[in-house]
Amino acid sequence: MKKKVSLPIVIAIVFIVSALVFTLAYTIAIKSMNKKLTDLNEKQQMFSNYAAVDDFLRENSFYKADTEKKELKTIEALVDSYDGRVLLLTAQEYSESEFSNSEFATFVLANGSRIVVLAEEQYKELATEENSTSAVTTEAPATTEAE
Repeated sequence: MKKKVSLPIVIAIVFIVSALVFTLAYTIAIKSMNKKLTDLNEKQQMFSNYAAVDDFLRENSFYKADTEKKELKTIEALVDSYDGRVLLLTAQEYSESEFSNSEFATFVLANGSRIVVLAEEQYKELATEENSTSAVTTEAPATTEAE
């Protein structure tokens, strides 16, 4: 036994489903945009601080800074702020390391250096290896008395 559904009911259901889909998509888009704006505000604050210090030094210093060195030190400071979870390796260091053979997230700089981002498990494994290696190398050598 077939029941007929009236046209106004079908149209109402289509409008309700459309409204729900639109609301869901709009909510997801707004959350994504708010996250990007928060990130943008943090970056703007960071770069405005950097620019203020750079302007101050340019105005008050008689010495012209080496631009390449300044950029490298800035990158090193960014990498250091991740407390060992991100590494900055020269091209030679990278090619000779185990990171070149693994699936690490890397970013190649213009000079061939690489920034390697470690996953949490990789960081813990590397930290464990470093601790065991440093325990062996920090032992004081036996001293002999001179006659």
